[in-house]
Amino acid sequence: MLDNLGIRVERIATKVTKHGAACVEGGVVGFAIKTKQIDRFVRPTDAAATEIAIGERFVLVVGGEHELPIATGFAPSGTVAGDKLFIDPDDNAVKRTSIAAGDLPLGVVVEKDTAPDPDRVLVNTNAWQAFLPTPS
Repeated sequence: MLDNLGIRVERIATKVTKHGAACVEGGVVGFAIKTKQIDRFVRPTDAAATEIAIGERFVLVVGGEHELPIATGFAPSGTVAGDKLFIDPDDNAVKRTSIAAGDLPLGVVVEKDTAPDPDRVLVNTNAWQAFLPTPS
């Protein structure tokens, strides 16, 4: 996972969250980093290594640029450079089109990389100006 800058704050998970995914905890939007030490016999692909459980401490990276794979739970399919991404604080679903009441701005996609599998997008979470209303 690419991670440029950002402030790191410690949080306790109120919902199951994937490591590296965008999430909202305590009204703060960021990217979840699993910090709990796993047992040495746990496979790196098991949920114990890739998911942050409810009640588990983790680090929330707020601000900066972050790379997200275009896959379920990370970035929506069809995402392209210039898209504004939003996040639902109830279930951490990332959206790029019509948003519901209560959804929060996540960031703006600055580039899409189709070389890796799955495709990835780079999201700038500091581009808050893109979410301001346009003067009439």
